[in-house]
Amino acid sequence: MCANELRYPKWQNPCVDAVMELDPSKLLERVNFAETAIYVRLRELETSSDGAEERMALRDAMKALRTVKRDRLNISAGM
Repeated sequence: MCANELRYPKWQNPCVDAVMELDPSKLLERVNFAETAIYVRLRELETSSDGAEERMALRDAMKALRTVKRDRLNISAGM
């Protein structure tokens, strides 16, 4: 997926990279990087009244990363 196809490439690119990573030795690093990009963007949106659609996309991305952590890295949500 190209950056110009993504609506929010600054944080979506790292998420796509994490979900698509096939090398188990790189997966955790990619997930951590994607989560950081999401958290940074959420902090930026805290003071904004717009961004409802992007907030929904951010929540969906976090769900996808939690699934990757649970299913591919065997990391439970409580950790």
